[in-house]
Amino acid sequence: MSKTLNIANQNTEIEQLTQTKTSKARNIQATKIRRTLAQEFQNFLADAERLFASLTSLSGSELEAAKAEFSERLTAAKNAAEEIGESLAQQTREKLAATDAYVHEQPWKAIGAGTAVGLLLGLALARRN
Repeated sequence: MSKTLNIANQNTEIEQLTQTKTSKARNIQATKIRRTLAQEFQNFLADAERLFASLTSLSGSELEAAKAEFSERLTAAKNAAEEIGESLAQQTREKLAATDAYVHEQPWKAIGAGTAVGLLLGLALARRN
């Protein structure tokens, strides 16, 4: 009986370590996504500033070329934002599924955590008044 409990505890510990590693990998990925989005936005702003600065000196064909380049950068920025949004939505869905699975597997821990958070919030709000 005790061997079965030890194996169950070891399996639980392994699952927790795996979830922690997965969570860290997702955090790293989210950081990369934020950096990519920030870089795309900076590139877009730089292109917009360059276009607006040169608007007065551009003639017909140059203006059309500048508009086309700006349009391409705008499309690239939109595509990058969409990809990042989809990636973040996917990560959120995965985290929600993991949370749901955890709550179903260990409901008493979830109830205890919720109770503790509620108690702490209640104490904090009571002290404010």
